[in-house]
Amino acid sequence: MVVVSRLPTAPGPDGGYTGNNEQDLQVTDQMDHWGKEFLLSFPPNYNGTGEIILYVTSRETVTVSVRNTLFNISSSHSLPPLSSVRIKLSGSLQYSEQNVTSLKAVFLNATSDVSVYVLNYGTGTSDMYTAYPVKALGTEYLLGGYPPYLNAYFIVAAVQDNTTVQVHLKVADAGKCMLGAYGNGSVLTAILRLHEVWGGACKKDFTGSVVTSNKPVSVVTALDCAAVPIGVKLCDHMVEMMLPVADYGSSYVLHNITYRPSSVIYRVISGHDGAVVTESTGGNKTLDKGEFVDYDLAVLGQELCITTSAPVMTLMFTKGHYADLSVPFGDPSMAVVPATDHFTTDYVVNMEISLTDTFLRYVSIIINDSAVAGFSSVNYKFNPVGLGYSVAHVALNSSTQRLRHTGGYPFGAVLYAFGNMTGLSLPAGLTLTDKFNYCSSGPCFNNGTCTNIPDNSTFDCSCQPGFSGVRCETNVDDCASSPCRNGATCTDAVNAFICTCAAGYTGSQCETDINDCASSPCRNGGTCADAVNGFTCTCVLGYTGKQCETDIDYCQSSPCDLLSSCTDGISSYSCCLLGILPVCTVYTVTTTPAPTTTSTKVSVTTSPLVDTTNPPTTASTQSTAASLTTASKQSTLPTSAPITTGRGTTENISTGQETTEPSSTGRETTEPSSTGRETTEPSSTGRETTEPSSTGRETSEPSSTGRETTDQSASFYTSLASSTSVTPKKQTTVTTTTEPTQTSEIPKQCACKCQRPPAVTHDDLVKESEELKKELSVDKKHLSSREFLSLLPSFPSIRKVTSAEDDRASAMTIGYAGLVFLICSFGAILLMDFTMSCRAEAKKSAPKKSLHPDT
Repeated sequence: MVVVSRLPTAPGPDGGYTGNNEQDLQVTDQMDHWGKEFLLSFPPNYNGTGEIILYVTSRETVTVSVRNTLFNISSSHSLPPLSSVRIKLSGSLQYSEQNVTSLKAVFLNATSDVSVYVLNYGTGTSDMYTAYPVKALGTEYLLGGYPPYLNAYFIVAAVQDNTTVQVHLKVADAGKCMLGAYGNGSVLTAILRLHEVWGGACKKDFTGSVVTSNKPVSVVTALDCAAVPIGVKLCDHMVEMMLPVADYGSSYVLHNITYRPSSVIYRVISGHDGAVVTESTGGNKTLDKGEFVDYDLAVLGQELCITTSAPVMTLMFTKGHYADLSVPFGDPSMAVVPATDHFTTDYVVNMEISLTDTFLRYVSIIINDSAVAGFSSVNYKFNPVGLGYSVAHVALNSSTQRLRHTGGYPFGAVLYAFGNMTGLSLPAGLTLTDKFNYCSSGPCFNNGTCTNIPDNSTFDCSCQPGFSGVRCETNVDDCASSPCRNGATCTDAVNAFICTCAAGYTGSQCETDINDCASSPCRNGGTCADAVNGFTCTCVLGYTGKQCETDIDYCQSSPCDLLSSCTDGISSYSCCLLGILPVCTVYTVTTTPAPTTTSTKVSVTTSPLVDTTNPPTTASTQSTAASLTTASKQSTLPTSAPITTGRGTTENISTGQETTEPSSTGRETTEPSSTGRETTEPSSTGRETTEPSSTGRETSEPSSTGRETTDQSASFYTSLASSTSVTPKKQTTVTTTTEPTQTSEIPKQCACKCQRPPAVTHDDLVKESEELKKELSVDKKHLSSREFLSLLPSFPSIRKVTSAEDDRASAMTIGYAGLVFLICSFGAILLMDFTMSCRAEAKKSAPKKSLHPDT
């Protein structure tokens, strides 16, 4: 944002230019000769004589202050509306020095707009000029004049400190300036302070000399005495404030004036190279910058209108007394002619200049033919002059008069007066360009607000949000502060930025992680965990897949043995042994989350089929469950499971805990785990069984027979009751869970001396089979077929569970062979019993011999 500097509202103590109030900053490009601040300078009159008189005119109530620090001048004057005040100043303020700076300028300040005319009066030698407000002053001028009788003066006055001025002299006829020190082509330079004046004099005509400055200045030219036309008596003092080049015009009406039959001479000075002057009579002239052409209407015999291709300045010169001997009054004077494109609409004039001389006062009004009727109420007589314009010459009295068009149409007005051997002329007013309105060209880009800074001859731009620079030409990079977060791409806009978010983020600055779980993507009861541009589903048992959309088929890996069929469930599967008395084992899968790994538990339940026609008299047999813990949910499920024996012992494989549980027989069995821990189980037989663990260690178990049995990888067998009075015991389930191992702390070497357990040999199996036969011996003498059948549901199936190193096929073959043997034995007993029953019935039903003699 560019800071806007406001102008001070109070005048400085030295009367310097201090600027206007804030309302006056609301200026437009167009203004006129009315203003609140004026900087005035005064060239010398003929022989240094003369008085300086200011004519200040108001349109409303106003207070006017006049100041000069060099001569300690300070006065204040109040004016009612539509009135004038005449302020006399010392002739000592006339600047007659050569190439020297001096504080001889006068600063005039008013509380509201006024117009100021400046009269330099001397007996028989007088002239006036219209002062232009400070806001209308410029930085480039051309000097205008006429061949002098003695000297041609120029004076430059500064409205600001540190004003650098250069004058490029163009002097006719090899004339010299500054007491002969400079001539044509010379460049003069001066640096001025606030309200200082600087200038010089040339012996020849300097028309066309160029004045430039780095800050606005006023330029006044004068002729101490000049004859118009050249050589025609009498000479007179002439003075005028020069127009800035920026206020030159391109259309002029060159008209006659009243009271002077010899009319006037117009000088057209070009402000640019190649300006073509087109005359209403059909002629044309081409002028370069500083060149000029004179039009003497008495010679032309008619009034004239001109148009130009580039702006020019036009001066009017009235002629000397001897040019019109038929009239008693008159002498040369000089005035700036307002261009038709600089006409204005309101003039308040005062030509009350009667001092010791008697003056005839007139105004010439120039207006477009179509607007003449606007002056019908005052009976002005207009005469057409060509190019659609007409002129009226009106005599003025000594009072203040206001000139206005009833329709508000702009028109031109030139004042002139004639006294005894003297004359004076000046424009009544004209429109000007506000040179201190540095905003008139629209220097602020992108809708920036422009504010004038006249004291510095510059402007300030207040930029719209999002822009910066002296002229608001730069779009502020709103992405410079990296407002977009989480790897987003920033695109600059006007006072804004646009964030293109990386995948997974949203928000104006991509500050929000999108909740990918909001749409509940996890199916079948899965738990969703949000991630960046994704999610993770933790599935419930029995389901898998990115969104838990797949029901796990636990039978796909063929976990059951060859003689069992597999049935898949939601979180389990069943292995059913085919045969006359099928036995099904249910494997239940559970998942235990761990800090670094996910463990999968498989609970195995063996459920023998029960004869419901003749259930046992004891409590129902309970299913046996064993938990097998794997390293992950995707691990291969075990194909062997613990079986509850008739002694009520459940053994666990691959466990990492010690479990002590009494069996129904009262035996205590100590069995090693895969980690080397021991599991103690009481036994009713008192036998001690030694079984090697997966680590190669042995576990001793006391036995009543004194025998030692070696079992590989925590394998076990199913036992049947050893007598006819055996009642199925209530089964007990022992579940052992392996604690997850922290994967980040895996030792480089095994803590134990890992050995491969010895393979089960044929002799070992024979030995075990013999022992099994002894335990399964049945007293056939006391066991009927019906009682035997009633005991079958309580006898678990015979199954051998081995480790990965066992010959599983051999073990299964032996187990099934024993089962077949038992079934055949049971069949034979049933057949013998059935045969014996049939014979008994036959004997009962056979006919007895008759004792009757006739039989």
